[in-house]
Amino acid sequence: MACPILFLQNDSLTEKTKSENKKEIVFFITTIFLYCEFFFCKKMDECRFCDIVNGKINDYKIWENDKFLVFLDANPANAGHCMLIPKKHIDYFFELEDELYYELFFTAKKLAEPLRKAMGAKRIGIAVVGFDVPHAHLHLIPLHGSNELFDPQKFSKAEPEELKKIQDILIESLKNI
Repeated sequence: MACPILFLQNDSLTEKTKSENKKEIVFFITTIFLYCEFFFCKKMDECRFCDIVNGKINDYKIWENDKFLVFLDANPANAGHCMLIPKKHIDYFFELEDELYYELFFTAKKLAEPLRKAMGAKRIGIAVVGFDVPHAHLHLIPLHGSNELFDPQKFSKAEPEELKKIQDILIESLKNI
């Protein structure tokens, strides 16, 4: 996402550049930088997943280590549908540093079999979407048949009691990872 002020004042930037008034140019660019820093930091501070990582929101956490956190999706496709996120805030999945990207998929692989067994699933599906929350995340979804990821009727709000029950099962099944 580009900083809106750059678009709004693009002509002004061109005029300032032509003016040879270096102090004015430095002030102008500094103002743009500070605005963008405030804009992006504010967005990161509003990240729901960062709030879960930082303990500001109590969600249905099922596993974590020093780099990643896994918690249940409140609108699951199937029971046990969870999200694996890096604890470090990164908006877009493909902006992950290579090492973190590889570790995320390696972690997903380690979690998949215990998750599959605990939920009685045939397979664990993965999905990367990334529009609802501006924080890179990987969906891990227990699957019992084909096309379950693509049926919008499968996704529905889970009851807190159901999420708590699944959380307890998964915490137990993932405790040795």
